[in-house]
Amino acid sequence: MASFEKLLDGIYRLKVPFESLYTSVFLIETKEEAILFDFATTVFDAENIIIPALRELGKSPNFLVASHTHGDHIGGLERLHKEFPKASVLMYDEAYAKEHKEIEILTLQNGQYIIPGIKAINIPGHSNSCCVLLDERTNTILTGDAVQLFGIDRFGLGISDINKYISSIDILRKLGAENLVASHEFAPLGALSYGKKATEDYLDCALDCLKKAQVFVLDRIKKGYNKEEILREYNNQGLPTISLRHINMLSLSEN
Repeated sequence: MASFEKLLDGIYRLKVPFESLYTSVFLIETKEEAILFDFATTVFDAENIIIPALRELGKSPNFLVASHTHGDHIGGLERLHKEFPKASVLMYDEAYAKEHKEIEILTLQNGQYIIPGIKAINIPGHSNSCCVLLDERTNTILTGDAVQLFGIDRFGLGISDINKYISSIDILRKLGAENLVASHEFAPLGALSYGKKATEDYLDCALDCLKKAQVFVLDRIKKGYNKEEILREYNNQGLPTISLRHINMLSLSEN
């Protein structure tokens, strides 16, 4: 049976299989309360992986917090809400909350403390409603998918808004976090950075990866490549793949 692994004091990670990868579910606990951060992809994940892992630890979350509402992070919410009906459901995505009135969802305010020492921060760029958690006890940021590096596997560079993404990385850098925990194994640095220098390097790498992708696309446009040719060449580098949507986005990013 899959189990939560301790990453830092009060922070645990459960790796839930997702295609050929994994997606993370996090448990953040204090003496009195517990937060479940993300819910994996399916009802099966919630029922057969997350709930048994929580039972193994003897934990019932007081809060169910979504990093964002993409399928691999939100899919188990309904089943978990049924299992823990007294837990407050929190997220930044107002549209999702309005569309899912079967669950009472509370919309977070930017910078809101969920419990003392655990702050939720809206970090757009991957999606507008991305939430990261800052654990002030260990000075650790749980970034979900907000920091992409080169992306993951066939999902590639998961950025929806380049300018917001760049601004968000700057916000995260200014936090001066000691540690960073992401939801997937993003190329090339993975999911974990321990120590202030390693975390600074991780965030620097996120901007560097974006810059390299921009330079790659713009250089080949100047050389007369069409977008299909650029896409094929980029996706033959051995990096996570990107789509024509990303080529279009990067081709407009020169300024």
